[in-house]
Amino acid sequence: MNRSKGFTLLEVLVAGVILFSVVATVALIYKNAMHSLQLSEKHLAISTAVPFLLDEIKDEIRNQSQGSDSLAGEGSNIKAKFYWEASVVKSGRPNRSALNENGDNVKQKFKLWQVSLTMSYNTYVKKYQFQELSWESD
Repeated sequence: MNRSKGFTLLEVLVAGVILFSVVATVALIYKNAMHSLQLSEKHLAISTAVPFLLDEIKDEIRNQSQGSDSLAGEGSNIKAKFYWEASVVKSGRPNRSALNENGDNVKQKFKLWQVSLTMSYNTYVKKYQFQELSWESD
């Protein structure tokens, strides 16, 4: 009997298909992991800046709102750029006035602001909207 040592053509083809499938699967997983990493980096760059920016915007609205019905600002932090604008959607006096220490009515007006914040990092853009309340004394 003549027994040859080695693999048949069919065995080599089956092994090649299996190897190609494994390499293609690993490449696809790697590609998706890299895409997720880039997306999470963009999201993290914006998300970490939002709480600090919200505090700055609220302070500016409360301090600069006297006599103004619209405000805006822009800038950048470590990685992300931002632009915000605010406009008054409602103003007036509360239905029930507060009393000061002497029992007199305190005359204050409120302004309810609609704030739009747009943040960008490279090509990733995220928009936020919120409302803020400020008070004005007569």
